[in-house]
Amino acid sequence: MKKLMALGLLCLAPLLASAEGTTVLWPEFTALRDAMYNRAPDSRIAGLYQEAVLAAENAFSGPVLLTALSKCEYMMGRNCLYGKKNDRAGEFFDKGAAYAKEAADSSNLSDAWVMYAENVSQNCIVKPTSYAIFYGSKISGIARQVIKAAPETGAAYVLLYAQHVYAPPPFHNYKLGIKNFKGLLEDTSVRLQRDDEFNIVSAIGYGYFQLKDYPEAASWFTRALEIYPANEFVLDLLRRAKN
Repeated sequence: MKKLMALGLLCLAPLLASAEGTTVLWPEFTALRDAMYNRAPDSRIAGLYQEAVLAAENAFSGPVLLTALSKCEYMMGRNCLYGKKNDRAGEFFDKGAAYAKEAADSSNLSDAWVMYAENVSQNCIVKPTSYAIFYGSKISGIARQVIKAAPETGAAYVLLYAQHVYAPPPFHNYKLGIKNFKGLLEDTSVRLQRDDEFNIVSAIGYGYFQLKDYPEAASWFTRALEIYPANEFVLDLLRRAKN
């Protein structure tokens, strides 16, 4: 199968993979992503992971391939995190961060930097506090660099604004996070993938939940479930908001 090379902006392979701006996407990966967020059985996700990796290896080369592999590792790490398998999640995030960092260092692809920050951000949940202190402070800086270079990259804004909603006290600012995320949804110049929109809408709901505005939180959680109806995290929050 024809290899796709990274020469500045990414190329397009019809019916196999697409690269919108600097975002690496291919059908097998979106199937893995959507199954993970919709909480498919682990066996199903493992199979989709293998298919996504194989398709990426057949379709891409160089930094694009490394970025694609980073995305696969990230989704597997998120799946383990949902299943409370933190040690295994950390292994996937470590591998995903290494792939993305190699891709970013060799090409400076915005998507590679986003994936490096994504993997490191999730690793901060499962790694020791010392890891979170050392690496956590770097995430917002990376996100700002990506936004400066590729201001249409929605995932970078999600990384930047998420700290206002999910950071532990006294670092969170729920009202600011809600305001920024709502503005992001209205910004037509920013490109949002399906999971970006889910993460934004659920974060707004979480912000309202923490502010104890439960009816407003429930409305946003309901909106998030229109994207991924079986997401356990949001389903649990919706039940708690209604009770």
